[in-house]
Amino acid sequence: MAIHAVLALDRERLRTEHAQFSRLVVALTANGCRVTTLVFGPPFGNDHPADRPIGLGRVIHFPEHLAPWLRAARFQELLEEFDRDTPDLIWSAGIDCWAITARLAKAIKRPMIVQVDGQLEVKRARKLGRLIQVAGFIASTEPIA
Repeated sequence: MAIHAVLALDRERLRTEHAQFSRLVVALTANGCRVTTLVFGPPFGNDHPADRPIGLGRVIHFPEHLAPWLRAARFQELLEEFDRDTPDLIWSAGIDCWAITARLAKAIKRPMIVQVDGQLEVKRARKLGRLIQVAGFIASTEPIA
């Protein structure tokens, strides 16, 4: 049985590191994983290579800015999307998507892995670790780790 991973990326992280994430998804897929990429932000356009999600597996868009009365309904749609095919883990990269992915991980009772790439993210990751059980942190450099 293949592992199903959700790779959650905020718009800024996808735009700056799209090639790296595409290679990661291709490598995971080649090793038998199924990857769903959850992208936070507006729908794709054509002004940047990251706006054409080639090599990111199945892509699900989640609006970055929603009116408060629409958030619960959109989150419920996201849960229903994963209801038939529950992921085994959630990899969250980018501060802007941590709140939703933490809520998602708690709702589907799956581990969440958080990627931190800077001092601001390290400070916020400490607070996140107190709110939800994080399975692990991935740091880009030794000082950040």
